[in-house]
Amino acid sequence: NVNMKGIDGKVTVHCYNVMGSLVASQTIDASAVGSIASVDLSNMAKGVYQVKIQAADGGNIVKQIVLQ
Repeated sequence: NVNMKGIDGKVTVHCYNVMGSLVASQTIDASAVGSIASVDLSNMAKGVYQVKIQAADGGNIVKQIVLQ
């Protein structure tokens, strides 16, 4: 789940593997989903990933996640 509190408009969610390769990308309308949006990573292999959320206004949020 991605916390969208305080973000309006479209955001792009990019997911990178530990090698820095883009492995998933999704555009979400933050205004339509409310404060929490779900990003499906169930098809990804177990491991460490970096999730970058890029807002239309240029703001970025970067989180590291571990899929087990």
